[in-house]
Amino acid sequence: MTSTVTNNVKAAALIALALAIGAMGIYIADADDAPGAAVIGLLLMIGAVVLGVKAARNRLPAWAARTALAVGVLIAAFAAFLTHEVNVTAPLFAQPQDVPSVIDSAPPPQYAAAVERAREFVRAAVLEQNLPGVSVAVGA
Repeated sequence: MTSTVTNNVKAAALIALALAIGAMGIYIADADDAPGAAVIGLLLMIGAVVLGVKAARNRLPAWAARTALAVGVLIAAFAAFLTHEVNVTAPLFAQPQDVPSVIDSAPPPQYAAAVERAREFVRAAVLEQNLPGVSVAVGA
């Protein structure tokens, strides 16, 4: 027989997992424009909250609580991985020419070709490393 404190801890863990999974599903849906992820996250969150409430009321068998917790941890880990992949690998720019470039003053004519080569090099590096931007200052 488990104590009330143990049941409340299990319930809190299930509800915390539920909220984390739901939040990740909504975040993925917002970041990747995948409405299915938000619905799945919401359904998983509702299911885990129901299991958490049942655990708190001593109506959930121990094996079911352990199984729900294990599955919840796996789903949360997968959601965290998916969140990382969606946000880290989503390219900010499609082509090097799409990377914005601003010059305050035109370079001297003898350096114009070098400036243009440097601009192409930096744009390619920004695209390759998926950077939001780079600041380059050169003075004479």
